[in-house]
Amino acid sequence: MSGHNKWSKVKHKKVAVDVKKSKLWSKITQDMIIALKDGGSNIDINFKLRKLIEYAKSVNMPKVNITRILNKYGKKNIDMMHHLFYDCYAKYGVQILVECLSDNRNRSCSLIKSLLLKYGAKFASTSHTTISYNFHKKGCFYFNHIDKTKISENDIINSGIDHGIDDVISNNKCISVICDYNKFYILQEQFKKHNIMYDISNIIMIPQKLIKLSKNEYSVTLKLINMLKKIEDVSEVWHNVKNML
Repeated sequence: MSGHNKWSKVKHKKVAVDVKKSKLWSKITQDMIIALKDGGSNIDINFKLRKLIEYAKSVNMPKVNITRILNKYGKKNIDMMHHLFYDCYAKYGVQILVECLSDNRNRSCSLIKSLLLKYGAKFASTSHTTISYNFHKKGCFYFNHIDKTKISENDIINSGIDHGIDDVISNNKCISVICDYNKFYILQEQFKKHNIMYDISNIIMIPQKLIKLSKNEYSVTLKLINMLKKIEDVSEVWHNVKNML
């Protein structure tokens, strides 16, 4: 019986790892499609796409997956894809910014609107100021497994201080580096040049004004955000909830 329990724990751990890997590959796929749409398929001139391909390889995304994306979303198909943002107001003063990559605007809008209504939320009125003003686009690098005996926080800062670093957030478990969005790929090159390996890098939207929710309000809002993330067209969900960041 103990052997069975041991296998069960290993199996569940493997499933969790596979799910995490699948989500990461899905995000990379969406980012590659956006890069293809913005800059074309020539990696000699599309720096963003080249870095994404390198990143995909570094997290063991199969070469066949990468090739399939490049082949599938040639110019003819990429023109059908829409990179969309939806400004939403939820209960308790929560602002939500939903980022989508879709080949059908009406489908995406309908799915999100239906879910928002179910949770007492709605799209921001076009007659009011968009909530996007509250979110600033930034680059972020996460160092979750850094060996502080080999690389210090100062090493990270010194390697990128002249290349767009805005902030460094450190605790006992990890270091997060926030940078200017326009310097994101330049900073990637700097870390590579100095042999500083990060776990994850991503483009994020940082809210400028945060709100804190009660336990019950938090629970309701979390359900909505998790359900939005399950919509196939949705690539990211950003919000201004302080105790959920």
